Amino acid sequence: MPAARRRKGHGGDSKKATTSEQQPAPRLDRKVEEQKREKERKTKDLNNKNINNLKKERSKRTCIDGCCWLIGFICSTWWFLLFLYNAMPASFPQYVTEAITGPMPDPPGVKMHKEGLKVKHPVIFVPGIVTGGLELWEGHPCMDGLFRKRLWGGTFGEIYKRPLCWIEHMSLDNETGLDPPGVRVRPVSGLVAADYFAAGYFVWAVLIANLARIGYEEKNMMTRTWDSTMSLIPKGGDAIWGTLDWSPEADHECVAKKVKKNETQAVGENGAVFDGLKSHNYGRIISFGKDVAELHSSKVERVDFRGNNFANRSCRDVWNEYHEMGIADMKAVADYKAFTIESVLELLEFVAPRMMKRGSAHYSYGIADNLEDPKLPNAPEMEIFSMYGVGLPTERSYIYKFSPTAECHIPFQIDTSAEGGNDEDCLRAGVYSVDGDETVPVLSAGFMCAKGWRGKTRFNPSGIKTYIREYDHAPPATLLEGRGTQSGNHVDIMGNFALIEDIIRVAAGATGNDLGGDQVYSDVFKWSERIKLRL
Repeated sequence: MPAARRRKGHGGDSKKATTSEQQPAPRLDRKVEEQKREKERKTKDLNNKNINNLKKERSKRTCIDGCCWLIGFICSTWWFLLFLYNAMPASFPQYVTEAITGPMPDPPGVKMHKEGLKVKHPVIFVPGIVTGGLELWEGHPCMDGLFRKRLWGGTFGEIYKRPLCWIEHMSLDNETGLDPPGVRVRPVSGLVAADYFAAGYFVWAVLIANLARIGYEEKNMMTRTWDSTMSLIPKGGDAIWGTLDWSPEADHECVAKKVKKNETQAVGENGAVFDGLKSHNYGRIISFGKDVAELHSSKVERVDFRGNNFANRSCRDVWNEYHEMGIADMKAVADYKAFTIESVLELLEFVAPRMMKRGSAHYSYGIADNLEDPKLPNAPEMEIFSMYGVGLPTERSYIYKFSPTAECHIPFQIDTSAEGGNDEDCLRAGVYSVDGDETVPVLSAGFMCAKGWRGKTRFNPSGIKTYIREYDHAPPATLLEGRGTQSGNHVDIMGNFALIEDIIRVAAGATGNDLGGDQVYSDVFKWSERIKLRL
């Protein structure tokens, strides 16, 4: 028995020992499971990271692919359209345009050719200082390789390639008015000088092409370009452009409807108010403040700006000629309040004496006293035509403000806050407008043919006949019309069919009476008669 118990007890101990040995197993399993889960989590995170990176890479690749496809599509479309343009018949663009806008009229040259017009008078084009091309004949080393290349007109490539060098060669000496030493810039010769100002922007090209339709070529049609940058100041003085309390265009209405008028208008005396309309005095070319522009001259306190100049020594490198003036002098200019044409000349002589000294040696700005040069030749069979656009608001006088915010900058600015009280008021953003072609006022374009040269006058002793042909502005009806065939704009009028037709008829021998005499839409006759000028 004792032996059996001992054996039994021993067996129990063995069982306990076995049980105690097996107790750590659940902990090991748990640890293994945690390690497995951790490994799976890391694997999952890694997979997610790889997937995200793959998505980002795909997204980036998709964006680049999209850009490449877009560029490829645009280039392919461009080349396809270019191919069609060169492969299609020349009449196809006209066919498309006519399908949208209706039948197009024949160009004036074609129309005149059908009527049998032929070459009679030689034609000489004299383009303005802006549209005429300039080329290099001699320059500094920075312009090497550009002999007889255009510096003005064309592509203007040299402006952004070498801007400082370009400015140096385009500048003129302020005292002599000539090129700087070692520089020769001259106007381009031939018809190519002014047919296009820049690529795609015609000036005389349309007129040249239409004149060629009736037989003109370079032996009887030529261009005489010039490169003067002076004489931009209106001639005639206060007698033409008005005084502090009078101007010929005083009753101009900015919203008036244009009606064709071919007879000289009856007018009143200087300074009269017409038709009960609120009038503006355009004679004040510059006014410092809207109230100054509207007050009678007797109520405007003016302080003479002419006196001792106080040099602005700190701004010599910035002001060029104007460095001889200080802020006190500029303030004195503003205190003068209002300037007419004649006082503007005095102002320019005060501000830029060297430049005006050179200008005064070659130009006269008032009414001519010595009539040996200004009068027309003794040619009674000759006729003069003044052809220009009307119907567009054109700058005539300005409201300025004095803003001395920066010491080294001219502190005069147009007061853009100055506005008219209603739609009929011609004041917009500090600028008073009159009728014109958006650049040249009617009075400037038509006065001499309306009065100064009309009939036998001291400026026209042989009585050369003068005619005014105005072209009322009509904007293009569609984008396909380009700059318009009825435009009265200052440059776009060169594509006006009515103007081109009149020029071709005159060149072919027509007289003013053949054209129908004067064609007037503005009040140029009425305004001209208000100007008291001894004729």
